[in-house]
Amino acid sequence: GFVHVRAIDVPVTVFGLTVRPGDLVHADRHGAVAVQAGAIPRLADAIGRLQAVERALLDRIGDGLDIDAFEAAWQDFERARTRREEGLLA
Repeated sequence: GFVHVRAIDVPVTVFGLTVRPGDLVHADRHGAVAVQAGAIPRLADAIGRLQAVERALLDRIGDGLDIDAFEAAWQDFERARTRREEGLLA
């Protein structure tokens, strides 16, 4: 088929994902996510917090864990990873 440009700088929806002008899109083989333009200034801080949480889990795994210790570490990781700050996640 052919590609026809119908509009520029307008919201679009592709396979159920709506992207608006100014949004940041990350896509890989696992899927895609659109980061709203208003959240982009807070993205670096959010990424840093996630990396710190992941590092804490990886450090505990590096020390060698039995399955019970791993499950406890994973629960700590999930609690920290899913903690939402006001206004950061929709």
